[in-house]
Amino acid sequence: MLKYSFNLCNSSKFYIDFGPMVGFLLNATQKTGGSSLIYQDAAETEPIEPFPVSFNESTTVTSSIRPFNFSLTGGIGFKQGVGFGDIFIDIRGAYGLTYVQKNIQADGTDHIGNLCIAVGYSIPL
Repeated sequence: MLKYSFNLCNSSKFYIDFGPMVGFLLNATQKTGGSSLIYQDAAETEPIEPFPVSFNESTTVTSSIRPFNFSLTGGIGFKQGVGFGDIFIDIRGAYGLTYVQKNIQADGTDHIGNLCIAVGYSIPL
């Protein structure tokens, strides 16, 4: 990532960063849950079974997902010198440039994305 820093006060520093990100698929699992009656008709008057059907399931979908994902990521941050180290706040976001699914006609066109907020204290080693 490229990072540009600038000072506002003696020990305060703001920065912005931007760059590419590559994701590698390790595993993909689809989890569903809940239960419901299943009906034969659209008016929901004739249930197939007299009791609710469970939809609690965990299915491996790794073969349906692309093994690599390319994204753009960027963020802003602030750090202030305190004592031996710095207090910092870092906010970053990413958006995937490629579709997650291999078969977009059957599975849709989803992109990955994230927002990460970090607050902490860093100590130089």
